[in-house]
Amino acid sequence: MRNLRQSMAVTAVLVATGCQIDEQPADEERVSVASEELNVTTTMRYEGSCAWLACASIYCGNPGCGGACSDTQPWVARPTVATINCGSVVRVCNTANGLCVNATVRDTSGGGVWEGNQAVFQAIGASYGDGTCGCTACTGITSCPGATYGWGQATVQITDAAANEVIVDDTSSGFALFGPNQYWFQAWIGYGSHMWWTFVNGTSMSNFARWSPVLLGAGNYAVYAYIPSNNATSQTATYRIYHNGANNYAMVNQNNLFNVWANLGTYYFASNSTEYVELGDNTGEAPGTNRKLGFDAVKFVKQ
Repeated sequence: MRNLRQSMAVTAVLVATGCQIDEQPADEERVSVASEELNVTTTMRYEGSCAWLACASIYCGNPGCGGACSDTQPWVARPTVATINCGSVVRVCNTANGLCVNATVRDTSGGGVWEGNQAVFQAIGASYGDGTCGCTACTGITSCPGATYGWGQATVQITDAAANEVIVDDTSSGFALFGPNQYWFQAWIGYGSHMWWTFVNGTSMSNFARWSPVLLGAGNYAVYAYIPSNNATSQTATYRIYHNGANNYAMVNQNNLFNVWANLGTYYFASNSTEYVELGDNTGEAPGTNRKLGFDAVKFVKQ
């Protein structure tokens, strides 16, 4: 029987190099207009924290598409109004490490490039930093003399995303592994061509994982777990859904499912940073069965 000795979290590697942001024209890229499918690979730049944006008087209060400025809810600025409709949800994926996040279009950038806020850069594992600003925030001026732009950029693929759907893959920043490293194994199959697995461990939990989503506001969400075609043979995989201060459990026979989404039920989420889905190796199946417990993507669909 394995014992819980240590924990480890899968963390994103900071891959983007810093650069001074200026008002340069956008790189050549293929951008579809709002009425067509969006699919573009380009350099996304860091827009700046809410405090810096207010100080530099780029805007005070609400972005151009409405809604209060946020450093924690992922949102982006589009290059031009014709790029995509205001309020649309896009999928931003870092091409260097595969980390992705759904983000809402909240503004139009001043430099004709895609820009992301702190939450986006954190989620895709890209480094960033704010510039300096010596002005008083929101004083009605149109610019702050001496203010310097921040730094941070990443090569990303930007595509349309289902406006009511959030996916936390096992390569996403919202996914974390816990337990002894020697009992974690990975395979390049399943959703996003990657999954983790461990052996079942009876009634004692040693290795487990959590999926922590950045949701699209409070409400009811249908929750799904992706079951890959291999390395998932547990017949009593029990997912714990922690939502709005309560626990619910959903048991899945992974052995009977192949490359499909398993429905874990519909639950009310408060949309805060404390909610998650958890799966542990304490499935009740004896270690001697050598059954494998698979960990892949979890999807949250707002109802």
